[in-house]
Amino acid sequence: GGLSVTKCGDNRYFNNIFIGGVKEADPATLWRNQRRISGLGVYKKTALPMFVNGNAYLNGAQPYDNETNQLELSYDPEIKIEENKDGIFLSLNIDKTLLKMKNQVITSEILGKALIPDQAYVNPDTTPIIIDKDFLGNSRSKRNPRVGPFENMDKGVQKIKVWK
Repeated sequence: GGLSVTKCGDNRYFNNIFIGGVKEADPATLWRNQRRISGLGVYKKTALPMFVNGNAYLNGAQPYDNETNQLELSYDPEIKIEENKDGIFLSLNIDKTLLKMKNQVITSEILGKALIPDQAYVNPDTTPIIIDKDFLGNSRSKRNPRVGPFENMDKGVQKIKVWK
């Protein structure tokens, strides 16, 4: 037990898609009038190390400077959320370059240990984490999982039911 000062850093970001150009907040309501930054560019200076790899940055989202496997694309994926009687759907336009990105399955070993508690990232029953399913429960590729939350994407406009 004990107390520790919380410092910026010691975060993990793997296999995400960050999208810029989205109105995130009314500028009048931003804390201390700071400009919003899409992506991981906000982590340019951290007191603690960051663990970042395999992320895609679209439409001006800012990448993390020390990431070795990243993809930057300038296009707008035209994200829309639609609700109808069948559920809530996410619509987005997938560039074929996203589908070719090389990534790895995320595990407890890759995530390492959180610095302050010096504990590994594990499941509640203490078994190792293996991110082998996507948001919808589909199996992820063991050799090269897709970037982002959905494994079974194709190029072009995708319409995905995310909620009943």
